[in-house]
Amino acid sequence: MIFYFVYRFVKNEKAKKSVTLLSFIPYIFICLLLNKDPYWYNTAICFPLGLIIADNKDKVYEIIKNNYIKLFIPLFLIISIMVGLQVTGFISEARWLQFIVPVFFMGLTITILVKLKFQSKILEFFSKISYQLYLLHQVLFKFLYDIGIHSDIAFLLAILINIVIAIIIEKMLELIYRR
Repeated sequence: MIFYFVYRFVKNEKAKKSVTLLSFIPYIFICLLLNKDPYWYNTAICFPLGLIIADNKDKVYEIIKNNYIKLFIPLFLIISIMVGLQVTGFISEARWLQFIVPVFFMGLTITILVKLKFQSKILEFFSKISYQLYLLHQVLFKFLYDIGIHSDIAFLLAILINIVIAIIIEKMLELIYRR
């Protein structure tokens, strides 16, 4: 919601980026005060970081291309170690690590995607509804959990429902913006 209002009503580009980047901090504190599970906030930094990376895409991609192995190997090792720590339960005890893992994972993903070009109709389709998917997924997972569905089927059901609702929203937005 902050992103929408900031990018809709704030005209100054620097202010847009600053507010969006800093907005994850109060969000995290609110989640902590409300005693929310870490999955509510541990990836909050990734959205504003993604905006910064997108704004500087050419520079970022050039750095990655020129230093691919120097970036890929450490990022891959760090993620591997972090996954091991997650499996052993260590990360659950060291809550601050939950904020670091998504950032390194995002870095590794972007590094890999600089070299590999994925193109398909399916990826094009999902890119059109990615924002809606992002906004809806947590609500759907929480709803299914609250009504007592706690299984892999719930996860798959939430994904399918999420896709359907995201498509509906995208079609509605297309209609609105065509007018």
